[in-house]
Amino acid sequence: MNAVETWRVERYDVLPAELLAPLRALYARSFEPLRTLAAARHVLTETEFAEEMADEAISKYVALSDDGEPVGLTTFTLDLSTVTWVSADFYAHRWPEQAATGRLYYLGYTLADPAYQRRGVFDAMLTVVTDRAIDDDAVIAWDMCSFNVDSARLADGIAALLSGRSTDPEVVDTQRYYAADFTKGPR
Repeated sequence: MNAVETWRVERYDVLPAELLAPLRALYARSFEPLRTLAAARHVLTETEFAEEMADEAISKYVALSDDGEPVGLTTFTLDLSTVTWVSADFYAHRWPEQAATGRLYYLGYTLADPAYQRRGVFDAMLTVVTDRAIDDDAVIAWDMCSFNVDSARLADGIAALLSGRSTDPEVVDTQRYYAADFTKGPR
């Protein structure tokens, strides 16, 4: 590849069949570590992934290398009811005008092939998504586990990418998971 890599980003309402297997494999490689690094379930089953890739309400942005190899994926929706783990009512209450006019979006996930990380794939996909939000005068919401915020520093990277393009991202809610270990301690 050239010293400065560029990525073609294509949007699909329904993912073409020939991209399903390579993107499922890419998704698995990218998200597998979160099985043990995040309390919430972040890894879709093969069936759930295939259903999401066929759901027309969820836009799929695929980053492709010069040779047409998929190297990244972003999911994005205008219908927050497709995001089963969030409360659409919460977001509609906070941004009623945008919700009423179809300008409240949810970013499901963005991933880059681990072999292509830090090579602009993530930025290329998010730039396309944020350009759409700017054109539509919209609000984009998303969630991120503590590992991706604190260890992978993805929130900082997104904030840097959005700098000058939107308001600074803000935390709108936090979910904490607790455990009490009764196998140890006083009896």
